[in-house]
Amino acid sequence: MIPGITKFPQAPIASLPAGLRASTPNQFAALLTNPDAELVILLIASPFSSSVTRKISALPAMVAALPIASGKCISIVGGEDDLYLSDKGYTTDASDSIPHMNFPGRLSPALSRTISLFDSSEPTGAGVTSIGDVVIQNNDGEMDALLEKAWDGRDLKLIAGQEGIPLNAFGTVLKGTALSINANNKRISLRINDPAAFFQLPLERNKFAGTGGAEGDSDLKDQSRPYVAGRVRNITPYLVSSSDLLYQVHDGEVSAIDGVRDKGVALTSAGDWSTVTALLAATTGIGGSGADIEAGEYGTCLAEGYFRLGGQPVGLTTADVKGDADPDYVETTGAIVKRIVSSRLGAFNLQNDRLELSSFSRLDTAQPATVGVYVDQDSTVANVITSLMNGVGGYWYFNRAGKLVVDRLESPSAPVVEIDDEDIDSIFRLDLPVPVWRRSVTWFKSWTKQGPDELAGSVVDADRQLYGNDFRYAVNEDSAIKNKHRFARKVITPGLFDIEADAIAESERLALLHGVDRSRYRIKIKRALFRISPNNHIKITYPRYNLTAGRDFVVAALQEESKTGTTTLEVWG
Repeated sequence: MIPGITKFPQAPIASLPAGLRASTPNQFAALLTNPDAELVILLIASPFSSSVTRKISALPAMVAALPIASGKCISIVGGEDDLYLSDKGYTTDASDSIPHMNFPGRLSPALSRTISLFDSSEPTGAGVTSIGDVVIQNNDGEMDALLEKAWDGRDLKLIAGQEGIPLNAFGTVLKGTALSINANNKRISLRINDPAAFFQLPLERNKFAGTGGAEGDSDLKDQSRPYVAGRVRNITPYLVSSSDLLYQVHDGEVSAIDGVRDKGVALTSAGDWSTVTALLAATTGIGGSGADIEAGEYGTCLAEGYFRLGGQPVGLTTADVKGDADPDYVETTGAIVKRIVSSRLGAFNLQNDRLELSSFSRLDTAQPATVGVYVDQDSTVANVITSLMNGVGGYWYFNRAGKLVVDRLESPSAPVVEIDDEDIDSIFRLDLPVPVWRRSVTWFKSWTKQGPDELAGSVVDADRQLYGNDFRYAVNEDSAIKNKHRFARKVITPGLFDIEADAIAESERLALLHGVDRSRYRIKIKRALFRISPNNHIKITYPRYNLTAGRDFVVAALQEESKTGTTTLEVWG
């Protein structure tokens, strides 16, 4: 542990009643219901230190056959060095999860976090988070040793609570990753990354070796394999082996490849082979030859995401696919986002303890429509999941506990917090665009747009229209809105819906949200630190601005400042 000044905490101004300290299931939540409570904030971090030495037992060469050698150890130099600090000074009890631990009072109380879910009037698919530096007071130079440690990529968290409640009942108010460290003669500053920083990594896809067969022709060497999740239409698959007429639609198992076409003309399925090796061993030949896969047919290997043609295509080969099926097929927005962040971030894949699982369940209950996404070019995980969430009027972000949350905008109702003029320090009415009179939601995305000369003459007009356009549109409009508002807007929502009825339902839902007059306010409030979260529904009562009787709003953005104990909200409703 890094040395610091021992500073024992003073009795809090307001605390959790003694009778509730052991009996209240969520003592931190109960503490936050007392707006006059004075919180203590603790920092727990684990930078890497080259001076740390660990000893482990030495093992013989064949552990399975021989007993472990006793009394022999190996020293390992370098490891994580735990750091414990607080803003007021704090010492844990003997019964705490970290017993008798002193948290020196070195932290600056100026914890700042801002998160915004909206761009003006509507969600953008992703929350934008900004985190202020964690500042450590160092006038005496006692903390200089921190500068010699490696901080980048190391986890840290800030927890808040109060004397009298156990350490494991403290609530997490910030969980992130250290980015860098800098200092002057008075203080040390830790630059913090929001957990979303890892989402700027490319969606992980295996690469072709370029050695032939299923590993691809030489021109594919080191190129990433395609990725499909959910239901996609008319994609251009990768031609993996030109001599074998072998194509790949997805880097792994898929549920179905059920619409392979040559220049828009549907081919016939010849069945599925269990491995790509078996598929490559299948015979091919002209129609009526008795070959395993004849011309005009295709065979699949769903287990590895491939298909193979029985004869040379006339034009461009495209396919419809039900994608990622490992370990099972998913096709809803919430389920696809969860699949991507838990399997396509490599070493940074999120386990269930980093997901707000209840939010994924709520989203899939509220929006169970079939959607799909195809990645055939390098794209970040953030871009892919943002496009999915944007298509359903939603957003993703990381909460204070460092867990990924997915949600969508709903009309404000059933407030979880009520605020009145006693809590409001200032209030401003903000500009808001006029209502939307025409809402279009896209569906049946054709991932390969084919012009008239790219489709065979036998392709019927309806299919020409399908494959000749990027999308189809579900449109909801209300001319009465345009009559009232001369600058009423037309908005296109880039949905990834497969079925028209789902796109129509979403266009109607969004029309109800954004086709009426709304208000937006910036409100600075006291005595609500850490009590309100993005997308919370709250009620505001104020003697002006038509808020006298109270109105419900959605929290579109918030900024928390622990130094002043204030929370600034931008609300929409």
